[in-house]
Amino acid sequence: MHSKALVSLGCAGLVVSLRHSELAVHMLTSMQLLALAVYRLLLHPLARVPGSLLQRLSGLPRIWQCYVGDRFLKEMEAHDKYGKSVLYNRLG
Repeated sequence: MHSKALVSLGCAGLVVSLRHSELAVHMLTSMQLLALAVYRLLLHPLARVPGSLLQRLSGLPRIWQCYVGDRFLKEMEAHDKYGKSVLYNRLG
């Protein structure tokens, strides 16, 4: 029989039971995403270039803007807000 760990998610007292290995995978994934966010916001060579927080963290907003068809409007708004240099998309 597998030992189980109880983890409280804090959502209206919701308690989910996960096996230790599943819990470890979730914790490692969360730590990796946090480390990636810290790197992209603070340590990356382009961290000093202004831009919206979501676009500094991920390329998904730009993909959505291309899909919707208002990318050029968002880029113009970003230049109006941040100036000449703006970070639109994460390349690395």
